[in-house]
Amino acid sequence: MEIVVVDPDYPREENLYGDVFVHTRVKGYPAHWKVRVIGLNTLLTKDARYTWDGVNVFMSSDINKVKQEITDANPQILIVHFIQWQLMDFFLSTKRPLAIFVHGYEALSWRRRLFDYNTLER
Repeated sequence: MEIVVVDPDYPREENLYGDVFVHTRVKGYPAHWKVRVIGLNTLLTKDARYTWDGVNVFMSSDINKVKQEITDANPQILIVHFIQWQLMDFFLSTKRPLAIFVHGYEALSWRRRLFDYNTLER
């Protein structure tokens, strides 16, 4: 099975700590599936194609190149970290299952935080 992980800030030599949260999960995928990371990063001045800790990565500031890379990969599933509005319609048009990495603060209600404070001993 082919998986594409879409992440705009995957680790690279110039950014060792970029989205390590995602990388710690993704680096185990190649043992089970064919995987590549593709990212739209508008801060890049040139495209980057590299392998990071066994994971193939393509990064570009050109949205059309990113869309083409995803299309060429023909993945069975798209896994996205930080949905970029520029790509949302494209993701939906692929008719592929879409999984999204979510951080705790994005998923937990502020009311849950109040519960945690109320359970502390005083």
